[in-house]
Amino acid sequence: MIDTPEWTLKSGLIYILGDFELIPMVRYMGSRYGDAEHNEKIDDYVVADLKMGYTFNHLCFIDKLKLSLELTNLFDHEYVSVINAMDDSRAGNTSYYVDAPFTAMMTASFAF
Repeated sequence: MIDTPEWTLKSGLIYILGDFELIPMVRYMGSRYGDAEHNEKIDDYVVADLKMGYTFNHLCFIDKLKLSLELTNLFDHEYVSVINAMDDSRAGNTSYYVDAPFTAMMTASFAF
């Protein structure tokens, strides 16, 4: 099959200390192929992510406020994330897309 690795893995740990939460994660994607004949091999990759959060309790009209910072692709590793191939044709065109570079996202959630 095209774009289907033999192995994928996503693992992490959740560490909670009071109202602070730390979640380091690792993603692994095994090698794949970009064509039905398995001539265009795409290398495997490992990516590290980190999520941090802090929960504030009982603020004015809000029961809980949680601020989180999520950092993906911590080491800015370049890798092929999506392979768009015509698997029903031997002469089909294949497109390869690089995943996002290092990205930071901050979120806020609250409960009344």
